[in-house]
Amino acid sequence: MAAAGLSLGLFVAVSGGAPATAQTAPPGMIPYDHPVYKNGKRVLWHGADEAADATPATSDKPAAKAAPASHALFTVVADGDDSCAARMVEELSAALRAGGLRSKVAVGRTGPASLSKYMAGDDADLAIAPIDAIAEAAGAAGWRDKAPLIARLGRETIEIVASKSIADIAALEGRKVAVGPATGSGEAVAAHLFHALGINPKFVAESVAQGLLELNQGKIDAVFAVGETHSHSVGEFGKSGGFHLLAAPTTPALAAAYAPVRLTHADRPNLIGADEKVDTLSAGMALFALDAAPGGERAQRDGAVIAPLFEKYAALLQAGTDPNWREVNLAAAAPGWPRLEAAKAWLEAHGAPGGDKLATFRDNLRTLPPTGPAEGDIDRLYRGLMALQGDTP
Repeated sequence: MAAAGLSLGLFVAVSGGAPATAQTAPPGMIPYDHPVYKNGKRVLWHGADEAADATPATSDKPAAKAAPASHALFTVVADGDDSCAARMVEELSAALRAGGLRSKVAVGRTGPASLSKYMAGDDADLAIAPIDAIAEAAGAAGWRDKAPLIARLGRETIEIVASKSIADIAALEGRKVAVGPATGSGEAVAAHLFHALGINPKFVAESVAQGLLELNQGKIDAVFAVGETHSHSVGEFGKSGGFHLLAAPTTPALAAAYAPVRLTHADRPNLIGADEKVDTLSAGMALFALDAAPGGERAQRDGAVIAPLFEKYAALLQAGTDPNWREVNLAAAAPGWPRLEAAKAWLEAHGAPGGDKLATFRDNLRTLPPTGPAEGDIDRLYRGLMALQGDTP
């Protein structure tokens, strides 16, 4: 190995077993603080940009220490068929890297079965997933405490695209509905919602894009989409006419899990008439730490993400980031769901950024009538939102 390249690699002792501290480290190299062996030889030093977690000593030598959080690689997963979550997870990973951590994105599935596999296989550290849709399954599987909450995120609008021959959501009984890939978040939300409504469609495991194609071809009857508000897949569909969005009713069984949303022609000009309004629902999302039971080593390590995320949260509110970041109240709890210890401690010490103003704005939302906002309500909420953001309407 050339001298010029020493700072990027491992330096192996030629003397076989002499302690690293007994020799002078080459320029740019750092001594290991525990015995590390490669191919039977003692490794003395490593580069400053290289994790000190190489092959540990053999069983008759002291065990290697866990890698520092700054060297750990944090894998963040989101459902690839949820465009909102997929975008947010990219921005979250970038925020962690900006905070000095190593982070990468894994595009996968975030239904209950998928999250269980991630935790069992140690394949991901953090996940964005629909909290209400997985709550019951998490309790049954016994891993609710193993996936503590870091923060509740914004809500994602549910859109059900169907042929105009399908009059309402009840008419989907026994019909083919694309709900996203199997074990994904879309399937989880659909199963939870339709069960609460007492409707039993035939789920088809197709992505939103493939589902819309098959809907257009008459092969299926509807497409269930979550988190597609700002994507082009649903927005560009239906230009030829013949399709519309189905309303999703608010019922007592759904009130705790879903919030009402009203869509208009401005939101979906191809699917909602000029003078029409469609009342649907939105599903709550959350950021979880996986396999991080209280008091465990994983919980302690995952605590390293809290400062970069909470202290630098304003960076996620800049122009160009997903609008859902602006709906987040970092202090919002999830009843019955534990919070990651480090997140709880940080919030107790610092409070939530913008928490008081955000709480006031959310209180204003709760004053709306069940039928939705009137014109005066819209103006009031707009002024409140501008005040929250520090702007003058």
